[in-house]
Amino acid sequence: AWDRAGKMLGYWMLLLCVTLGLAAVLTPGALALLAPGFSPELRAQTQSLTQVLLVMAAVVGMARLLAVTLHAERRFLAAGASEAAFQITSTIFLVAFHDWGILAIAWAQVFGGFVQLLVVSIGLLDRRRRLRPRLHLGDRVVKRMIRLSLPVYVGDSGDKLNLMVTRAFASMLPAGAVSSLQYAYTLVEGFEAMLGGALTTALFPFLSHRFAARDDTGARAGLGRAVLTAALVFLPLSVGLFLVAEPLVVVLFERGSFDAESTRLTASALQFYAPAVLALGLNGLLGSLFHARQQPEQPMKAGLARVLTNTALCAALVPALEHRGIALATTVSLYVKLAILIFFLRAVFSYAEIRRTVRG
Repeated sequence: AWDRAGKMLGYWMLLLCVTLGLAAVLTPGALALLAPGFSPELRAQTQSLTQVLLVMAAVVGMARLLAVTLHAERRFLAAGASEAAFQITSTIFLVAFHDWGILAIAWAQVFGGFVQLLVVSIGLLDRRRRLRPRLHLGDRVVKRMIRLSLPVYVGDSGDKLNLMVTRAFASMLPAGAVSSLQYAYTLVEGFEAMLGGALTTALFPFLSHRFAARDDTGARAGLGRAVLTAALVFLPLSVGLFLVAEPLVVVLFERGSFDAESTRLTASALQFYAPAVLALGLNGLLGSLFHARQQPEQPMKAGLARVLTNTALCAALVPALEHRGIALATTVSLYVKLAILIFFLRAVFSYAEIRRTVRG
């Protein structure tokens, strides 16, 4: 296992370097597609910030590749500490160098990334003699892992494509649309990541172990309990975010250049995003199930369907609802993805089991 992990790590490191290299080369041309409404000056500033953030992507990417080993060993404290270290130290850097303006935000991410990599490395210190990255693409297990991971990359790229689609539409709206959507979705995604992310991370090795031991009954029971737990948490949270959207935005953000108009734009987007919390949580849990069964094609298909739905709905809704149409399109497309994943569940659950879980 350690031998194959080292070979997979070598492959992932190579893939990370190639991807970031391509991103650096393609950024100038890509910005014309990603932000068609930006002025030449704003595009130039975005390009310079992207170059800084590619450094962050390199160190955070490396840290998360190494953290895969911690997750596989169920050493969630060390992995979680590295993520917390990123947030805490980047915030400290931002406070200390806020006079730099927007550059401080970018360099804070770079600083936090290096600290995250350091914490993960410390967590793996006692495994340093076992985990030795090396490139061996001809290994049979590595080839199989590459084959399994390609649909995951395609599926994950769907999330990024959705982000690009929403930013492209928002860049053509009046000033404030991009930032209001970003602030609102950060709240939705943040709540889901704090609560659902931990559940998904812990569930994956459990399901993998059960399926490897051919204990499908135990895996189904574990997933059923996880889905019910997520519903009990995320349904009230979705309702709560919808009801307290405006006061929540006022308390968290309304200061400095974030004025009453910014609050109005962000709160209206948050109300359309609020129901997405439940869909985000359940999509993550069901995605873990298919990945644990080594069936990554199912989440990939659902993710691509979400991209198509989101793009079509943005085109249809933005003229009438402006930035709120983008938020509504995101929410509806997440539920379309969830419906497709539930449809694929028939290969794992019987219809009676699915009905029981939904009734619960």
